Amino acid sequence: MFCCKELAEVLHPLQPLPRHMFSCGRTFDTSLVSEALEVRQSFTHGVIVLDGDEATWGIVQLSSQGKPSIHSVTQLGHLSANIASRTRRGGQSATRYARNRDGEELAFLRKVAERASEEFGDIRSVLVGGRADMKTKLLPELPQQVPQRVACVIDIGGSAGPEGLQTVATHVPEVARQSRRRALDEVVIRFLDLVAETDAHEAPLVCYGEAQTAAALRIGAVEHLVVASAHSSAAWADLAKDSGATYSEIEPTTELSLRFCQGYGIGACLRYAVDPELLEISGSDLASDEEAKCLPVQTLRVEKPARVSLPMQDPSSDCESVSTATSRSDGLLLKWLESSWTRALQDAVAAESLTMCADVLLFDGNASTDQERLDTTVEMLRGEGVPEDVLVELVCHVADLIDDPH
Repeated sequence: MFCCKELAEVLHPLQPLPRHMFSCGRTFDTSLVSEALEVRQSFTHGVIVLDGDEATWGIVQLSSQGKPSIHSVTQLGHLSANIASRTRRGGQSATRYARNRDGEELAFLRKVAERASEEFGDIRSVLVGGRADMKTKLLPELPQQVPQRVACVIDIGGSAGPEGLQTVATHVPEVARQSRRRALDEVVIRFLDLVAETDAHEAPLVCYGEAQTAAALRIGAVEHLVVASAHSSAAWADLAKDSGATYSEIEPTTELSLRFCQGYGIGACLRYAVDPELLEISGSDLASDEEAKCLPVQTLRVEKPARVSLPMQDPSSDCESVSTATSRSDGLLLKWLESSWTRALQDAVAAESLTMCADVLLFDGNASTDQERLDTTVEMLRGEGVPEDVLVELVCHVADLIDDPH
């Protein structure tokens, strides 16, 4: 139950809640509901068992820890069939008897399909089992969204009652393992395809190696973090969770997974292209700046800026000027700005003009800037149609150059 002065809402949980909780604060604590939804969508599978006499359906919940194993099997419903047996008798009425039987069978199948649609609309997969061919006749009658989640059809020798439900339930852990293996293979295939498609002259949509991947996580550029089991740790999982990225741990069990584990170890599919040189520079500061994080996308003000080192000219060089402003203008920051905006706007001239405007608004010949200038620059660029993800990354990179008012 959630209630305040403005509203009162009562939710019926999808399954018994694991604990009682009373919370009073400025926001609603929906952690229990989130946990129940996660269990329902990720670890719960539907089972339908039917034959010419009856149908039984239920759910199988797998353990959320370790390898897939059955946590519980719950019967949700049972339906008896009133289908006449087949007969060769009847003379001229035999055809009519056959039509009546087919109609009774179709009505029974549609009742089962209707209940399956009500019970299994939001679960991970469905297993169908039973004797003879009734189980295969059920598949065309299932609503559109359910057949897509039918993982397998299993032939059993027993009845379609509670015993049959338990028999089919024993196949669920293996189905879950195969499904997970296919999903991980798809992740690896996507990663390797992005690596193969990367042009040497363009910023890639993929990165690999501990330094680059950690830097990409810090700036919120990672969509999917992929880690070999030999390199997995809670720290990587936490980094992915904090940055809103999905996390996959790869076991070297197939040719593709072995190629990833031996050749890359740690990698990521990115939400948008990022210059590898910027990731290398940002990654070099990880050891000295573990606590620095980029601000989430909802706001572009910097509270805990990510540190990005920009190359400065050596005072002992033979250049006519040793000012940091010259180094900044020729550095990686403005090169990244121009390349990113060229890709985003598909207009090299406009990107060059915006880069020059941003340079003037941010620095105006100085080596550092302030929050007010950064806000003005961001608003100007947003008005010119620069995407939000590029603006967020800009804030992260410029944050290290903001003067501390204290």
